[in-house]
Amino acid sequence: MPDFRFLPIDEDTVRTVRETLRDGHGNQLDVEVSDSPAPCRACLRIAPSGTRLILFAYRPFTTHGPYAETGPVFVHAKACRPYRKQADFPADFRPRSLAFRAYDYGGSIHDAMLADGVDAERALAHLFRDERAATVHVRNPAWGCFDFAVERG
Repeated sequence: MPDFRFLPIDEDTVRTVRETLRDGHGNQLDVEVSDSPAPCRACLRIAPSGTRLILFAYRPFTTHGPYAETGPVFVHAKACRPYRKQADFPADFRPRSLAFRAYDYGGSIHDAMLADGVDAERALAHLFRDERAATVHVRNPAWGCFDFAVERG
């Protein structure tokens, strides 16, 4: 099985959002109390209902083009431990159904598939089998929200 790196939203982006309550798209943000479990994109844990979260617009792309979408993501309102086990699939996402989208080096979508977290490594191995795949975004299949990125290890 190939090695992978699982990448949350970078710490500088999260710190700026928490300190300023503004995102990189000019939105004024609020701290909300979640009414259902929600994934924090900094620590890659599922926050239970009743957790104080910040919802902000995030663009997980370094390229431009029609696939470089911006979407809503949550992070804990208070500092949390950033995800560091970059070689391990985030445990809280194992029981979830997920969308895996492979993007090429130019930022165009190259391939995609749906899989449960228990089959994540198999799905990633399939998508990265093609050398044109530069990164894979793991997303919520119903809402399309970005969860985290994956690169070859």
